[in-house]
Amino acid sequence: MIPEYLMLETQVSNCIAEAQVNGVPICRVGADGATLDSRPVNHFVLPGSNTFTLVAQPGATPRTALTPNAIDSKAKENMSASLRLISVPPGSFPDDPAAREMLSVSWTPKPAQPYRAPVLLSGQLEFPKHLPAWSWTNAVSLRSEAALESIGAMIGELLESFSRGDPELFITRSNLRFAEVSAAFDTSIDDDVRRFREQFQRISSEPGFEMHPIDAETMDLRICADGKLVECLDRAWEPLLRSNRLGNGITRLRYPIKVADIGGRLEIVR
Repeated sequence: MIPEYLMLETQVSNCIAEAQVNGVPICRVGADGATLDSRPVNHFVLPGSNTFTLVAQPGATPRTALTPNAIDSKAKENMSASLRLISVPPGSFPDDPAAREMLSVSWTPKPAQPYRAPVLLSGQLEFPKHLPAWSWTNAVSLRSEAALESIGAMIGELLESFSRGDPELFITRSNLRFAEVSAAFDTSIDDDVRRFREQFQRISSEPGFEMHPIDAETMDLRICADGKLVECLDRAWEPLLRSNRLGNGITRLRYPIKVADIGGRLEIVR
């Protein structure tokens, strides 16, 4: 059994914020009205020093999220953002007395206080050296246009496979992801793959199911983690791989994947 869940809690008031772990985007809060995000990040933490970053008022698109604004803004009333890392024993919740806060970062400007977006605040923590060093830490840089074009082509192939109702190409490309996430949370790889396959097959067989087409004009592949990962989003922060939105506004399938070049092969690692 996993000894603890490392829960990253991001909360905002009257603003938008993004949380990152070691330069990897984890969540974006506040854009859709939600004010709190809480999720485990065991599969992003590395042995040794780890950096947890709160990005308040990020840029408008994924690629411009960290681009400095040339003009000062003024803080609104009740504007704030915070990030906490909480150690939670299995079977407990972040607000349980058994939970332990490990790190906290916050941004609480006074009303009308000038600031220049995005506002980046970070904290660091040391983790045991025996933790796994995840695959992308030694990956090839993806900063070239040729690398991004290759990722775009791979996304197109995955979309075509999903549109046929076939999840196997995605599963094959995600072998490292399944292996590393199962290691982080002490789960069975076979069970995780089976659940993924069954969920996709169940939802894709529903009447009216369709994958959302990819528009090259709005594709916004985001380089992160010092160039070693690419987050596959569009300019509206939506995953490139997702199903069409239903009449009730729900998107049944969303795959916000992160890709790395491992030994000359593009792999979905998260």
